[in-house]
Amino acid sequence: MLKAFPEIMMSVTSYDFIVVIPCFNDLKGLYKSLNSIMYHNNNLLILVIDDGSKMPVSKSELENLLLDRATVQLITLSKNEGITRALNKGLRWITDNNGSVFTCKYVARLDCGDLCAPERFNKQVQFLNENRQIDLLGTWCTFEDFETGDKFVYKTPTDHRKIRRAMYFRNIFIHPTVMWRMEIMKKYHDYPENFPHAEDYGLFY
Repeated sequence: MLKAFPEIMMSVTSYDFIVVIPCFNDLKGLYKSLNSIMYHNNNLLILVIDDGSKMPVSKSELENLLLDRATVQLITLSKNEGITRALNKGLRWITDNNGSVFTCKYVARLDCGDLCAPERFNKQVQFLNENRQIDLLGTWCTFEDFETGDKFVYKTPTDHRKIRRAMYFRNIFIHPTVMWRMEIMKKYHDYPENFPHAEDYGLFY
């Protein structure tokens, strides 16, 4: 006799993008960065990787801080492994769960203590939606000395040919400003661990 079992339906959440933020002993900077994140429909996931902080990051505190502005996921490492390995653990979590737990179109980066312009994510998502030929997108940024108030706008090339030429000499994609397509992670899914302090250059180049 055949016995029928009810089909189990798994709910897969769809996000417009995921923001990856590593954190090591900088809770104040993390909160500062999270408070700067704005997106018009709040349909984003923020992935925080606690890289063995002495005072572990609390997921409930992050949720209380963000309220309904975003969904938060926390990965806690038992010891400090460095930013490259922390980032790679975050990216592997994304690739392992994309399609089964959630889906997303884009992945973005942000570092503790760095602030997003209010329209950053709205503009980046819109640009990538409208320009399918672009896989990786960065922005200019403003460096600010909070003690003196001095500011400096760091501008990088925006023309594709100039970008390609400049990348032979330096990384012109400012790491905490980038957003890339989820689909390219099938080919480029890890930061190289043999580029200390330049893991972003190693991946983007």
